[in-house]
Amino acid sequence: MRCLCKRRLNKQSDGQRNHILADAASQSDVDTPPSTRTDSIFGVLRRKTSRAKKGHHSHYVGTNFKGTDTDQNEPSTTVACCIAWALSKETHANISHFQLKSLQKEIANLCGTFSAEVIEGCAMHGMLMVIDKSETSLTSHEDAAVRMGQLLCRWAFHQQPQCAMRVGVHKDKVHCFRFPNQPNAYYYGAALAMATHLMETVPKEFCVHISDSCKSRLATLDRMPFEMTATVNRQGSQKSLSSFAEGMSWMLDWDAEQAASHVMSGDVDGEPSSVMSTRTLVHIDGPRKPQSMASSISSMTPDQFQEYLTKKNVDINKFGVGQAKTLEEFYDEVVNLKKSYLVDGGDRLQRRMSLVRVKLVATDASGCENSLRMTMDVLRDGRTRKRDVDLAVVIGDGQTWEKAVQEYFAGMFQVSEDLQAQAFQWENNWYKEDKDVNSASVPGILTTYMTYEVRIRVRPDRANMLGVIGLPGLSSFVTTDAMSQRQSRWAWLADGQENNNS
Repeated sequence: MRCLCKRRLNKQSDGQRNHILADAASQSDVDTPPSTRTDSIFGVLRRKTSRAKKGHHSHYVGTNFKGTDTDQNEPSTTVACCIAWALSKETHANISHFQLKSLQKEIANLCGTFSAEVIEGCAMHGMLMVIDKSETSLTSHEDAAVRMGQLLCRWAFHQQPQCAMRVGVHKDKVHCFRFPNQPNAYYYGAALAMATHLMETVPKEFCVHISDSCKSRLATLDRMPFEMTATVNRQGSQKSLSSFAEGMSWMLDWDAEQAASHVMSGDVDGEPSSVMSTRTLVHIDGPRKPQSMASSISSMTPDQFQEYLTKKNVDINKFGVGQAKTLEEFYDEVVNLKKSYLVDGGDRLQRRMSLVRVKLVATDASGCENSLRMTMDVLRDGRTRKRDVDLAVVIGDGQTWEKAVQEYFAGMFQVSEDLQAQAFQWENNWYKEDKDVNSASVPGILTTYMTYEVRIRVRPDRANMLGVIGLPGLSSFVTTDAMSQRQSRWAWLADGQENNNS
């Protein structure tokens, strides 16, 4: 952990401080690459300023901190929810570099999903901070932090070999300061200290350990099966942690779930969103079924449908151009197949679509995770689209999302529901809404996507039963949709691997 004693530096005169920095620079390796020389300098500086106050951890990484002060010479302060994580000593000796890379990729994905930031970065441990200030979210920062911690533990549990991990979560004050002409920020404060303490004192591996005050502010995960435990003070640290003496804390196992679907955020419909006015995360108690479309639209002929779009100020000439669907395809989607529906908003139409985004994961011989991605599709009129997206399953009228996924695998990949039950392990599912999205496939109509995010793992001992989807050799393959005659190319790609669409 990179510690820097702000207290001592502030006591130094400018000349003394410059002397320390110059001395540190002179002791660093002059051949060190620029990207790592700063670390070497501050490593020496850290040793020269080692009288950091216990219980007030300082962290060096992040840059997007927003506090109450703007003076770079004074610390900024805010209240934030922090997540401390660490791998066990035993894992340090056994973990592969493939797993370490996969872990950092997982952290990056979760930070993007939950609007969090890495404020301490290390291969074996780290600190994250939820930074989203949105007032439209129906979840609290505590909900986001606890779910992030649980998903990290879930990732660690499913590794081969397992990566023993512990996580601590607490919300409190976070202070931040920067040196002039230095882009990096340094973090310390009660939130970081207590999150670290909770991480270190969790009674067992693969658990999230949260403070009592954090649990009391949960909005959507409050019904999760937490286990109560007494707060444990570190030996010799009772004084420094006396302000955190809440008397109790709570644990959540990696596989704990309540009887509900949950909240997540991610990409939609495989298309980049050029406009996204709101992203609402909501907790729901069961599968959401698509709403019914107005009967006046569902009974239209193709000509009536085209006239209706024109009256609603939709430029029909943009259909069938670039990545856009043809008018015939859009008519089939809305009227015949009922895969989406239109809502009359007065001056403009709004499109609603219920999707399941499936991340199907398989592990190769080296233990590296690969996920199934669509890399290209060929439309009915011969146009091709380069893609790099997970499986997207449209929920039909009256379907549950679970049934939609099962029928998709059976129809598109010829993997029967019985074989799915044997070979697939459903790890988790979340729900999200993305409102007012400009979809490249339907120009001129803003779309709200109601999407379930589902993660499914192929059981390693059943991979040889799934030759139709390129396993166990992780081979590419092509499918043809029986209804639309659209061809799609699929590939198994490791985390961070580029899709060359070859």
